[in-house]
Amino acid sequence: MNQRVYIPVTPPCPVTRDVSEPADLALVLDPDCNLVRLARPVPAGLTDYLQAAYAAGALGSGLRAELEPGETLAADTLPDLPGRDALREEVRQLASLLADLTDCPKVAVRIEVLERAMCPRLHVDHVGLRLLCSWIGPATEWLADADADRSRLGTDAVMPDPSALRRADAGNILVLKGEGWPGNAGHGVIHRSPALTPAQPLRIIAALDALFPVP
Repeated sequence: MNQRVYIPVTPPCPVTRDVSEPADLALVLDPDCNLVRLARPVPAGLTDYLQAAYAAGALGSGLRAELEPGETLAADTLPDLPGRDALREEVRQLASLLADLTDCPKVAVRIEVLERAMCPRLHVDHVGLRLLCSWIGPATEWLADADADRSRLGTDAVMPDPSALRRADAGNILVLKGEGWPGNAGHGVIHRSPALTPAQPLRIIAALDALFPVP
């Protein structure tokens, strides 16, 4: 009698994808994808508004809000300067994108004003889906699974080839899977905050997370 031999099959590493249309962000829901980048510039009026608000000391370290789909930030939570409505519309659109992807009832919005790297070491997030967008300064850096040694996560050795590091551009929308996304354990996107420099001493970013009721 012939004996059957079972050979374990290693699932393929998830890939990252670049897209040009907001609807294509839904590709991140595919099991074989753990990051999607939508290439776009910073919306008109937003850079001038944020720089003016920062120069006036009116942004502090940022702000936090929880929004229902279709909602945006209350006007009185933001500095009253030209371009405020551009920021409110941007936040509404980003929150709506994440809500559409996840069907969540609320979205947690963080606007961070950073004068140093927030998370400078390559790491994974223990969340489901997270949306990131850098408006001012250098944008998020990440490693594709195929370019990472996950056994060295938490050390610089997780990146055997530094030239493989990828970086978004200001205005790009990233949607990434964390370790908490169903079926994605062990494949959360490996990413970090870029280092700031004298030429680029400031980052202003948005980070959005889907919120669901606790059972």
